[in-house]
Amino acid sequence: MIIIHNEDSALGLATCEPPTRHQQRLTVGAVVDHMGSAALIPAGSRVARSESGRPFLSVASKLNLSISHSGPWVAVACSTHPIGIDVEKRSQVSPEAWSLFASPAELTILPPVRIWSIKEASLKCWDAVGQLSMREIYVNADGTVGLLGFPPLRWILHRPPHWPEVVMVVPQQVTA
Repeated sequence: MIIIHNEDSALGLATCEPPTRHQQRLTVGAVVDHMGSAALIPAGSRVARSESGRPFLSVASKLNLSISHSGPWVAVACSTHPIGIDVEKRSQVSPEAWSLFASPAELTILPPVRIWSIKEASLKCWDAVGQLSMREIYVNADGTVGLLGFPPLRWILHRPPHWPEVVMVVPQQVTA
């Protein structure tokens, strides 16, 4: 298990075997328990879900929570500010699907799987999963993400050893 943190956010990464949905959920719980025992989140916290499906901590907290899993990889991010996280296996985004979520301009500046991850994490940060199309979001090479009517975001790339890329998205004014 890998835990990365600063004064206002924490990122927990773990792997699970076999990579079933049930095992991924158990691993999310283990990461949350570890973050609680490290005093990064309130002790005894559990993951609950809002009516829209957005995860949150069951213990009264002002922390925002984001979860992602892909195959055996599980990522949990929590922060005092809005946050979104995504981890993807490279093979999960086929070339035929690129035009469904990325513009030709975006495809000239970043790999398609990173564009997908940035947009997925942005939707989580804005709490807009299922409400917006990924084509409406624009990703810039300078590390920013935008969508008319939503606060600007910036993306941060983590590359833990033996892991696919992990993309975290936070409000642009936040220093993480």
